[in-house]
Amino acid sequence: MHIYVASSWRNTYYPEVVQALRDAGHEVYDFRYPPTGDPGFQ
Repeated sequence: MHIYVASSWRNTYYPEVVQALRDAGHEVYDFRYPPTGDPGFQ
């Protein structure tokens, strides 16, 4: 499953949520650190 976590840049829980979802086997798009070549969220 592909997941996009909608969050504020200031949310201190964001990295933990992204990692927990990845650890559970989900594919998560991280707008703070997008994959190489992807311009990310602007």
